[in-house]
Amino acid sequence: MNYRINVKDSAELDMLDAYNWYENEKDGLGKTFLKEIETNLLLLETNPMLYQIVYKNVRRALLHKFPFGIYYIIENEIVNILSVTHLSRDPKNWRERISIN
Repeated sequence: MNYRINVKDSAELDMLDAYNWYENEKDGLGKTFLKEIETNLLLLETNPMLYQIVYKNVRRALLHKFPFGIYYIIENEIVNILSVTHLSRDPKNWRERISIN
């Protein structure tokens, strides 16, 4: 079964911020970051249960080359990407985006 990926606006902004930061550090590094995000999203389309639950029903996929996590919830056949957050950030930042009980 294939799931549909729905990237929330806040997660899009997370990715854009990280992209810009990495591009400022080294030309092309931001593109590498986005490519790794894309690879992970493709994996989530086919197997979103692969990653463990880290808070309530929120799961986290870890990037391999960058210290970021993709935080998401699965609702029916939709994988909602809530946040793409640097692992050193306070978890409160992505938890505030969750509208679950």
